[in-house]
Amino acid sequence: AVVVVICAVFANCLFGAIGAYTDAKPLTFKGDFNPFKVLELPRSQSLPASDVLKKAFKKAALKWHPDRCKRTTPIEECEARMEEVKLAQDVLSDDRRLQQW
Repeated sequence: AVVVVICAVFANCLFGAIGAYTDAKPLTFKGDFNPFKVLELPRSQSLPASDVLKKAFKKAALKWHPDRCKRTTPIEECEARMEEVKLAQDVLSDDRRLQQW
């Protein structure tokens, strides 16, 4: 019974997120936002390979997660940087969003 509940919750989160992603509003970017720079990837006109993107996102997320960097950096800056990391991952994982940027 516990497994069924966990699977139902996971499926709801996963498919809810997919539905929200496909119906997402256009993104707005700050003036000097560069997703390649945020994730420390070489600049290119195409999408990076998924495994490269995952590694870069994980590295940046671990670096800027508010629970990890709050000892050395103000929490507000950590949260702002983490939002940039999430936005950069969203942009670089979708060709349509990359063209929008």
